[in-house]
Amino acid sequence: MPKKFTFATGKGRTNTLDLNRMRDENIKEQLSRYAFCLMASRAGFKIRNFNLDDGVDLGLEKTISYALNGDGWTYSFVEPVDIQLKATTESQVSVEGKFLKFDLKRKNFNDLIARKKLRRQGQKALNMLLVLMVMPDNPLDWLKVNPKDKSIHLESVFYWYQPPGFDFSENKNWQSIEVPLKNAVDLNFFQEFDTLFY
Repeated sequence: MPKKFTFATGKGRTNTLDLNRMRDENIKEQLSRYAFCLMASRAGFKIRNFNLDDGVDLGLEKTISYALNGDGWTYSFVEPVDIQLKATTESQVSVEGKFLKFDLKRKNFNDLIARKKLRRQGQKALNMLLVLMVMPDNPLDWLKVNPKDKSIHLESVFYWYQPPGFDFSENKNWQSIEVPLKNAVDLNFFQEFDTLFY
C-alpha cells in the first residue's frame, strides 16, 4: 500500500492523503497521556482512564500496599484527583517572567473553576487540575528511541495548573492562563501530592 495517495478535487486542484500517519494533534494527545501515566505509575499512583470527553482525561489515586501471610493488597486511601491533559508546542506558549502563558479553551478553564466553586461550597466534587505538556515545534524531536543505549527520550516539559481565582471566563472561545514555571512536573510532584491537593 502506498504511503501517500493523491487525488483530484476539481478545478485542477489535487489533495494528498497520508495513509500511514496520525494527525499531529492526536499524536501529541497520546504522547501526553502515556508519558504522564508513566511518571504517575513510577510514583506508585493508580490511574483511572475515561472514555467520555467530559473535560476529564485521567484520574489519579494515591495508593498504599501491604502484605499479610504472603498475600498482598493495594488500595486507594484518599479521594482521586481528576486530570485535564493538554499538549502543545513551544511556539504556542510564551514565557513572561516566572510564568508560562497559554491560551486554554474557555470550556476547559470554566471546568476547572466549577470544581473549585463546588469544593468551596462543601459539595462532594473531586479536585481537578490541568496538566500541560510543552513539546518542541519539530515533530521529529518529540520522541527518540535508542535501543543501543536502552533509552527512550521524550523531549517535553509538563506543568500543572489550577486557576488562582473563582471567576468564570466570559470570553467567547479562549482564556489566557499564566502557569507558574515552578509548577514543572517531575517525580517530586507526586511525592508532594498530599500537600498540594488535599
